[in-house]
Amino acid sequence: MKDKELRKLIGSRVKQRRLELNLTQPYVAEKMGVTASTILRYENGSIDNTKKMVLEGLSEALHVSVEWLKGETDEYETDITDKRELQIRDAMGDILEQLPLALTKEEDAFSKDLLLLMLKQYGL
Repeated sequence: MKDKELRKLIGSRVKQRRLELNLTQPYVAEKMGVTASTILRYENGSIDNTKKMVLEGLSEALHVSVEWLKGETDEYETDITDKRELQIRDAMGDILEQLPLALTKEEDAFSKDLLLLMLKQYGL
């Protein structure tokens, strides 16, 4: 596959997945640490840059594999199926990052139990 065709394929898959999750370009851009116009250019296939780091950033932000983005597989195998699940995962990640790192084993276990209880309640 030629580089231009690969860029177009990656762009169309990025846009497809972003719309599937009902995400905005600014949201994906924030997750990658780039501007929304950069995401637009990736989606249009107009950036001549399909570096591994960029593909990994896109795959992480959209919860799909790099192989799927590149068209090497049609299965993107993800447990994220909608925007709410993605927002929950993002929020949980933010909470976990803010927890003090010097927790005792008991405090750590309690924090995890409390988090699981809250998530189970959400599932109801």
